[in-house]
Amino acid sequence: MDAGLSHANASCLRVMVFNYFPHMGIIGEGANRKVVGTLMPVLDIIARHVGFCLEFVVNSDNVFGEVLANGSATGTLGAVLDGQVDMTGVLTVTEGRTKHMDFSRHLFLEIMQVAVKRPVLEPDVAGFVKPFTSWVWLSIVVAMLLTALACTLLLTVWRSPTSDTPHRERDCGCGGEASLGSTLPPLLWCLAVLLSRGTTWVYKTVSLRVIASVWFLASFILSTVYSSNLKAMLITPRVQLPFDNLEELDKSQYPLYLIETSATHTAISAAADDSPLGRLKDQVVTMQDELEIARLFYAGNRMSIAGLSISFRHFMNHAFSRNGFCTEYVMQGDRLMEGLSQALGFPKGSRLRPRVDDVILRLREAGIINYLLYRAMPNSSLCLGPIDQAPSSNKLRAQTLQDFYGVFFIFIGGNFLAAVAFAAEMLTRRRNNTTSDQ
Repeated sequence: MDAGLSHANASCLRVMVFNYFPHMGIIGEGANRKVVGTLMPVLDIIARHVGFCLEFVVNSDNVFGEVLANGSATGTLGAVLDGQVDMTGVLTVTEGRTKHMDFSRHLFLEIMQVAVKRPVLEPDVAGFVKPFTSWVWLSIVVAMLLTALACTLLLTVWRSPTSDTPHRERDCGCGGEASLGSTLPPLLWCLAVLLSRGTTWVYKTVSLRVIASVWFLASFILSTVYSSNLKAMLITPRVQLPFDNLEELDKSQYPLYLIETSATHTAISAAADDSPLGRLKDQVVTMQDELEIARLFYAGNRMSIAGLSISFRHFMNHAFSRNGFCTEYVMQGDRLMEGLSQALGFPKGSRLRPRVDDVILRLREAGIINYLLYRAMPNSSLCLGPIDQAPSSNKLRAQTLQDFYGVFFIFIGGNFLAAVAFAAEMLTRRRNNTTSDQ
């Protein structure tokens, strides 16, 4: 523990402080060291009302602390038990801590969340099917089948054996090698029209011409709309989330960075191995400095971080104010912990706590505590929602080769099927010629 930023004074409250943004932060070294944060105005108001000045004691190891098996305690908790301080800064109220210290009325009700580096736009191999919804594609297939069925039925009617069959064949054009019934099934003809491929149409009957004209017009509209949407989307990029709930976080094997002896670290360590929290034990990486975790995170390392929502808002506010877009994504599906109370800590039986509680109650009911907190973070909530509701980078993404993989696969697959069909036709023709010669 480093002694405080002012000379010891019996009339001053000794307050334990540490890096816990945005509530508390220590900047500078030696005589130039200062304590900053949104909690400082609240502590000043409390000090004026209880009639004491403030003397800050810096927690040099920056851990919340725990009681060891030999009875000794570390960190902030140890300083309280040893009588080195009269009160602490903001701490999360846990069952283990309440056994060794008293807490004031809550300042904030918090939730524990997980954040990861915001996913970037990626090429979508299936992007060429995105201009239409699944229902539209299904409707197109149904329409194509119905049209082909109608053509087939009409061809069957016009080819029915009657006394004037030659006259019918001459009027409808059904006879000869060029007819649709003998060279191209109606289904393939419908598909060829839909894909804007050339085909021969030799039918002269009014009914078949009506069906053909309707299908030509529908295919023209569909192909025009599809081409327009495809060019506008070209190819629609997608966002692939690494995880969005605890189960996916476990499967992703992302390292989960935590503050040592924090409420989250304690909860995960105490959780059963087969529970959602317990399965994360192998992914946990503990550190003592919240700022160091933030530096690693914003340096682009493959990692996830667990923290309170207000702490996330603090760093998001700074990142968004600097970059103009969101660089973090907060897991939406699950929360590590909910309903966490944050308050000031006191030694057991402290006579100062009731007087502080009275001030905190009045500040909280007047909305002053939340006002002082969120006033310092004007952009704090812009990056908390789903990706499609939050600002992202305005930089245009250049098209890559992966953007066209889907179209290339369709093209290659179509040519492969055409080659197979051509080979089958050649084999069939050769076999027919051999049989004919015999």
